[in-house]
Amino acid sequence: MLVSLIAAAMLAPQEGPKFVCPVVPGDALPANAKAVEWNGAKFMFCCPGCEPKFTREPMKYIKERAEAGQLAGQFLFDPVTGDLLNMRRAKFHMAYKGINYSFTKEENFNTFKANPAKFATMPEKEVMTCPVMGEKVASYGVASAYVDFQGVRYYTCCAGCNEPLRKDPAKYAKDWAAKATAPVVRQPKAAE
Repeated sequence: MLVSLIAAAMLAPQEGPKFVCPVVPGDALPANAKAVEWNGAKFMFCCPGCEPKFTREPMKYIKERAEAGQLAGQFLFDPVTGDLLNMRRAKFHMAYKGINYSFTKEENFNTFKANPAKFATMPEKEVMTCPVMGEKVASYGVASAYVDFQGVRYYTCCAGCNEPLRKDPAKYAKDWAAKATAPVVRQPKAAE
């Protein structure tokens, strides 16, 4: 029986990253904890009182968790390609400055690992309207991808907009750069 238990433990799936509440860190949070999105990442809380505190000063709490060696949030995109991730398919993970970055391709993971500061950026300005189609992007989790251009992060509404924006960001950004705003905490939205 002991051999069976050891074998079962060896075959058990690897546990994913452990996230703590960015405001009041404690035990790892359950996957269904209350969450918000900010600057392309998802953050979960231990109680309703923590969300307003985080909303006022997200970087303060992310920095505190990073300094403590804890994970405050999950980045929702592959930071190398800018594509939204299907987290169930992500096999590679790396913590960097309090945020967990995930990848479905080992090649992208290795590229990130070689120079995380290049890819783990959180711009101070963003455009949550697809610059290709003009469609509003309700939350980061329903965007198709993002492209960083001249200090602004532009989110796309669908896969068909990703390549045009990547190929010629100047063409699409010219009408939207003046409408860029600071990132704000958003409630997650379901894809329609």
